[in-house]
Amino acid sequence: MPDRRTALREMARVPKSGGRLQIADILVQKEVPAAAKEKIDLWTG
Repeated sequence: MPDRRTALREMARVPKSGGRLQIADILVQKEVPAAAKEKIDLWTG
């Protein structure tokens, strides 16, 4: 991401008043099978 500060500022602007911004990063320590990469519900909660 070339301009992280601008991106975060824009993401913080979008939620409604009183809303919140949540950011998560996924760390895997083993190779993820292609079929698992395609199942978005495994990666979101």
